[in-house]
Amino acid sequence: MYFIPQAATNEIEYLITTFKKIIEWKTLETRLNDLNRQSQGVHSFYIKDRFHIELTLLEIFKYYKNTGRYPWSASPAQHKAYSFITMVVKVYEQLSNKGKIRLKGMLRNSLNKDYGFNPLAFEMLVATNLMQSGFDVDFTDLEGKERFDFLATKNGKSLEVECKFISADIGRKIHQKKLHDLASHLQKTIDSHRKNTRENILVSIELEDRLNQEQINKILPNLPKALNNLNTLVQLKDLSIRAENFSEQESPFRHEVNIDNLRKFVKSKLKIENPHAFISYNPNHNAFVLSANSKRPDQVLETIFSKLLEDSKSQLSKQRPSLVCAFLADITEEQLLLMHKEQKQKNIGLQIISNKILERRPHVHTLAFMAEGSVFKSKLGNLTSYRHQGSVFSFTNPQHPSAQDEDFKIYK
Repeated sequence: MYFIPQAATNEIEYLITTFKKIIEWKTLETRLNDLNRQSQGVHSFYIKDRFHIELTLLEIFKYYKNTGRYPWSASPAQHKAYSFITMVVKVYEQLSNKGKIRLKGMLRNSLNKDYGFNPLAFEMLVATNLMQSGFDVDFTDLEGKERFDFLATKNGKSLEVECKFISADIGRKIHQKKLHDLASHLQKTIDSHRKNTRENILVSIELEDRLNQEQINKILPNLPKALNNLNTLVQLKDLSIRAENFSEQESPFRHEVNIDNLRKFVKSKLKIENPHAFISYNPNHNAFVLSANSKRPDQVLETIFSKLLEDSKSQLSKQRPSLVCAFLADITEEQLLLMHKEQKQKNIGLQIISNKILERRPHVHTLAFMAEGSVFKSKLGNLTSYRHQGSVFSFTNPQHPSAQDEDFKIYK
């Protein structure tokens, strides 16, 4: 199939109405309200990060309920949600009945998955990129024809495309979910401390290895000791806890609280390269920051390498050139850049693992790694447009017979 992957203002109402019918509105509404409740509590950052499309849809639907129209002077988050809806509806309308049933199932199943709509949104983004590059895109996986996601055709040449949504957490010692589970258990302690003092508190936990339930059970009774003895190390067998206060002048949370500000603050205070942190915060009051770090290094790239090596063997036919697109979740653009540079220090950067995969999987034409990017707004006369831009590192197999084919250079 091929269509122009964009929507005009006058299409928005039709697209949203059709999307609601595809997914079944009541099912979607129940899940959106549940996520909204969770986003107000201790898991706020975690929920907003992993379910930002769903929460933005709720915001859009509420706006419509109050005004009778959908917002078009869209925020970056609203643009991403509109782009997702546009692609889902336009793809759905051109699928066979079998494909429509499978897409409906994917949408509904996504509502209860760890990353919500994000994996499907990534597939739709790749399909958008392909169409913008002039490819006709056959949704082979949805149609039950092949194990890879798309067969993209241009000028009589075909390219197998596989999309992989990979959490960087799979190679980390501290998983985001575990850190937020710990914060959830500590909520009463955190609330009590914040109520009794106006001090900003940073708690740093250093572990010998992974954060698991056994470690959480050790931390729970010992955190109050650290809070009652600021700047004193509470040393246990395989972990330590230290609490300290920080001044209003040091705080990056006076104007805006977001995950990037949080990571930068913890990185500067604790000199940790890739901090894992949680914050409980109220404007004009005080902040409670919890950070956990392992003495053992993460193995994110090694784990990504193993997964891509296996999937590029099992899910591609090896009969045509192939493009493997990997979206790295739970990672910032800055962290992706650091991963790319790691080859100089550790001989395990993106270039290194890509070379190894391309050497062992000669049917793979290109590997492309992506992280969450930004949306940019531009205005020309009365026309306002939005474009999504993020970091992409692509590596083409120089030994592939089609290595120099310009049609296959989608991510240059």
